[in-house]
Amino acid sequence: AEFMQIDNWQSNYDLMLSLANGLCIASYVNGDLHTLLACAKEVVQHAQKSVQDKLVAYSMNIKLLVSQGCQAEAINSVLRGLNKLREAFPQSDSNWSDLDAVKNLFFSTTQALEDASNEAIKLCPLLVDKRKMRAMKLMVTTFKNIMQSNLAFTVLISCRMIEITLNYGT
Repeated sequence: AEFMQIDNWQSNYDLMLSLANGLCIASYVNGDLHTLLACAKEVVQHAQKSVQDKLVAYSMNIKLLVSQGCQAEAINSVLRGLNKLREAFPQSDSNWSDLDAVKNLFFSTTQALEDASNEAIKLCPLLVDKRKMRAMKLMVTTFKNIMQSNLAFTVLISCRMIEITLNYGT
């Protein structure tokens, strides 16, 4: 959009971010992939204060890509977002489609849950690490939108969310 020029981002950052996020949401609701991708690119390019500022754009982009059957692109978008949040995942489908590796991760996560009592899980502290919170938000969006299309990726996301909960809180 024409109003999204660099000087507007510099002089009215909060307003521009709100407008851009609103346009991302409206584009998603209208199924307008072209506008959503252009707007999300603007947000990612100009939102420099924190990764949090980019989460709406990432989330809307992921939802629209999934709704249009572009699961691989959606997963790549999730991986880029998680990478920016320093949550390392293999960047290639071939690295995590190995069912033995996914199965091993699942069983080690299951073991970690079995080792933690229900009471210990209930008493986990609140998650205060902002970066981990943002990663969890992105993974929740991912989980809801990709779980039916890619089982291996869903297991990876689920296991990471459990790991964060056990190690950093709820």
